[in-house]
Amino acid sequence: MASHIAHYFFGKRILTLLPDAAQAVAQKYEAHFLIGNQGPDIFFFALPYRADNLGSRIHAESLSKLLRQNRGWIRYSDRNNPTWAYLLGLLCHFSLDISLHPFIDRIEDRVALDHMTMEREHDRAVLEEEGIDPLRFVSRDILPHPDKVADAIVPVYGRYEGGDIHAVRSALFSFRLVEMLFHVSSPGAYDRKMRLLRLLGMQKSFGGKLMHDKGFFESRYITTPALMTRMRLAYPVAVEAIEALYEGEDAYPPFFDLNFSGV
Repeated sequence: MASHIAHYFFGKRILTLLPDAAQAVAQKYEAHFLIGNQGPDIFFFALPYRADNLGSRIHAESLSKLLRQNRGWIRYSDRNNPTWAYLLGLLCHFSLDISLHPFIDRIEDRVALDHMTMEREHDRAVLEEEGIDPLRFVSRDILPHPDKVADAIVPVYGRYEGGDIHAVRSALFSFRLVEMLFHVSSPGAYDRKMRLLRLLGMQKSFGGKLMHDKGFFESRYITTPALMTRMRLAYPVAVEAIEALYEGEDAYPPFFDLNFSGV
């Protein structure tokens, strides 16, 4: 939480708010910074699907643990390379996740919308803020081809099982494929893909990834306004996280001990 569209625009919007040094490297290696905003989510839809995928495992751990895993190269990095830009994006991902997850986890059992539907409806609001028609937006296009970014991502996950170059490339490829498969450009396409998911017994698990043409009452008036407010509050959290990274491990704030669900 959030979905990758919200994470992408969070990254685009925060660029001008970053400290000068971070802003310079994020702009220089913008593709790496923006895919960093997807964090470990790139592994969620890796094929073949596994419930214990690397993305799920990292989300259950604290940010502090991930940074300790990368302590060596973080400490000695020249801070002007694509891997550093990716790490800055990952801190943005973490900051948005911990700002949204606690609300979603609290309310999910009390509304008729599942987690994925709330995410997709939040995406709708973000796209509308950007002046983009949600049904005309092809979400695959904001995910770079593995050839452009995979090598720079590997150092962050290489110490984890399932974080090697093959796994990263495969995850990025699968992520792009899944987003294309779930793309909806009309109400008719929504209905056809929802029927197919129902036939496959996958509607409950993945139906929320389809963008409904009108949205839902509970999302419009309950969940999405709350998520948009929390997204706005996440920008200073991300800036503080990045400032702490530059200052060094002794300056890491207590919220680095949260996991990606904010607990």
